[in-house]
Amino acid sequence: MVSRSESIENGLTQLSSLNELPKFCIVDLDFYNQNVLKQLQELRIEYPTIKLIAHSDIDDEKVGKSLLDIGFSSYLLLGSDVDDFKRVIETVIAMDS
Repeated sequence: MVSRSESIENGLTQLSSLNELPKFCIVDLDFYNQNVLKQLQELRIEYPTIKLIAHSDIDDEKVGKSLLDIGFSSYLLLGSDVDDFKRVIETVIAMDS
């Protein structure tokens, strides 16, 4: 299933309407929104079984650590190619096996 939402709140609404949850979600992060980490924590608490993959243009170790602390499985930088996405998705799915 492929779905897109413009906010974490909208994404939570979409997830709540599904009969079966996805194994993973790629979250394109906007760190200019001051509440993004709080919203991501809510997403993680509400759906702890979904593997989260962050996608952002911010290459910052502090940001990466914050995301891992929240429970993200991986982090891709803006400009990552298709092979990077495939590799990360395969790795995240294998974590469940």
